Amino acid sequence: MWETFNHPQSVPSFNGTGDIGGWFKTLIRDYRHANGNKDPSPSCMIQALDNAIVGDAGTLVGNDPLLSRIIEQADAFTATAEDLALFRCTLQDCYGVKSEVAAVHGGPVPNVVQGDRESLDAYHGRVLSIFRARGGRDKPISADQPPLTTLEVSSLSDWVYLFVRGLQNKSLAHEAIDHGVLLSDSFRSAFQIVKESSGRLDVKANMARAMAQQTRNDLIEGWFRQQFGHSANEELSRAYGLPSSLFDAYGRPCNPAVPAQPFMSAQGISGGWNYHRPSQFHSPPVPQQGFAYWPQQANVFQFAPTPAPAPAFSPAPVYAPAPIPAPVAAPAPVPAPVYIPSPAPVTAHVPVYSPAPVPVRARYTTVDVSDLYPSMEYEETEFIAPEPVEDECPTFEAVDVSHAAVETGVNPLPFQHHEQEDATVEDVIPIEDAVVVEDITAVED
Repeated sequence: MWETFNHPQSVPSFNGTGDIGGWFKTLIRDYRHANGNKDPSPSCMIQALDNAIVGDAGTLVGNDPLLSRIIEQADAFTATAEDLALFRCTLQDCYGVKSEVAAVHGGPVPNVVQGDRESLDAYHGRVLSIFRARGGRDKPISADQPPLTTLEVSSLSDWVYLFVRGLQNKSLAHEAIDHGVLLSDSFRSAFQIVKESSGRLDVKANMARAMAQQTRNDLIEGWFRQQFGHSANEELSRAYGLPSSLFDAYGRPCNPAVPAQPFMSAQGISGGWNYHRPSQFHSPPVPQQGFAYWPQQANVFQFAPTPAPAPAFSPAPVYAPAPIPAPVAAPAPVPAPVYIPSPAPVTAHVPVYSPAPVPVRARYTTVDVSDLYPSMEYEETEFIAPEPVEDECPTFEAVDVSHAAVETGVNPLPFQHHEQEDATVEDVIPIEDAVVVEDITAVED
């Protein structure tokens, strides 16, 4: 992309002598006035600086790979503001020798941290600008420049440490430290190590994402084969009526994911996803045996009718092979099929013994004693009291006994002598483990 900008009538040049900081200010001011008080783009400004540098300074710019790369980007109008700042700082490192070096440690060290949306180049340019404003000087490029003093080297190492510590991506900071960024003797080499570390992290992240996607595809493919006996591509082709060649060419896990729309057009399919109506998506119901059921979604693929429900899986019937008829022209004897008779089942007569009854010890059992005693009708029995003999027996007329509990094996207590006309036996307490005797109406003496 070409840009148009105006040049001032007289452009001051720089040959490596004099104050490079004042020359920068004068050149930028002249170009701003020539373009209506508007700053030129970074690419235009770098081209203007390259044209104004002559002599030994021009030779230095042509031999330096970093400055040459920045000039190539400016010629293609792709240079950024960070490239312009790096170009200026590199020239100041070579020709901006300062006599007052003690200003490097003036004031507290600022807290340098990369912003959330700040690019790596912008962060480097900002830190370098702060370092310059505090009187710092990077390592000179050419050997004919005065070397850094011990205090300048110490200050430069501190600022490189601040630059690395302020990186927002801590993984990038660790990667750069592993590659010796803290041992750099200049800001240029430190920034180059950080850029290379960032590229390596990008490659690692892409590989990790690709491996995760490959693992996911393998798990899905294995699940489909385990559940339905065929691949996921076959199931998608059957569910949506797509040609199998579509997924065979573009859907295999070994191939990268590429847009399938051109290939779909070549197959005569006018497919298109409906991004504006996500409510049309329905989760599939419980799959049938042998096939996964995917309902035809409205407004998703408009090229195939609704597929019929998949039949339930059932094992194929096994039929005996039919006999091959002999040709009419040349009859040939066909051997009769040989059938091997199945062995007759052998019947073994095994005596069956019924088990002997096991005696059961019963407790709280009601015993029917009707078979042991003859049945008697319910009638009242009258007792004639004998004549008393010397008061040996009491005088009584009748005793009505009902619901008496009889305890076997216990001798009854003898009657006590009481004189009463009528006696009734009531409130007899039952005794545990006793046999209940019913239908007893008369008691004889």
